[in-house]
Amino acid sequence: MNIQFVIMVVCLLVMNIAILFLYQKLLEFTNNKLKSQLIERQILEYEKRFQNQKKIHYLRHDIKNILITIRGFVMSKSTAKAENYIDTIIDSHAMSNESITGHVVIDAICNEKIEEAKKRGISIIKNIVIPYDMPLEGKEVELSLILGNVLDNALEEVVTFENQKERWIEIEMRYYNENLIIRVMNPMKSMKKIKDSSEKNTLNARGNGLNIIKMFVENLNGTITFDQSDQVFKVIILLNME
Repeated sequence: MNIQFVIMVVCLLVMNIAILFLYQKLLEFTNNKLKSQLIERQILEYEKRFQNQKKIHYLRHDIKNILITIRGFVMSKSTAKAENYIDTIIDSHAMSNESITGHVVIDAICNEKIEEAKKRGISIIKNIVIPYDMPLEGKEVELSLILGNVLDNALEEVVTFENQKERWIEIEMRYYNENLIIRVMNPMKSMKKIKDSSEKNTLNARGNGLNIIKMFVENLNGTITFDQSDQVFKVIILLNME
């Protein structure tokens, strides 16, 4: 009787351990799947923005051909076609297209986030000095996801403040000794727990954002640090652009 009881207890323990193991693996799979889906969505979104930004870039350098086309419509008295053509050009310029750095990737993300901040009543302080010939080839996707997630996290935090004086974000970017230095600062309401990307706990959207930033910074052999002091949250990123 005692032997049967012991065997039954052991079997129950083994079953519980197996269930816990399977549950843990299921959580890991779910978290990894969610992260992958989030990254895929962001890549598609940013690629779409870059294409729009490139169209604007080409329009700027092709203004002569645009004017020649419009003149052709006018001379042939095709007024309706001329109007439609002009409307198409205006629509292409509907988004903010300020040339902040001369780099399509950086300008597309910064313009998008600055426009979003304005709509939310958030002030953006820009301090960006980057040479036009800074090498970006092969790093465009990672850089866009890093910059986009850093600014998204800052916007999510700042939008919760009611006092207008606390609704601000500062973006600083410098290029020094073949390194791109990115620093983003914003007010914060409470201290954040920065989770390591190896943790298996279920992450919220903001936690996922921070871990995605860390992952892509590491992919570019860069470093990232977080600082929380005087009710200000700072993200400092160093990327080697060789």
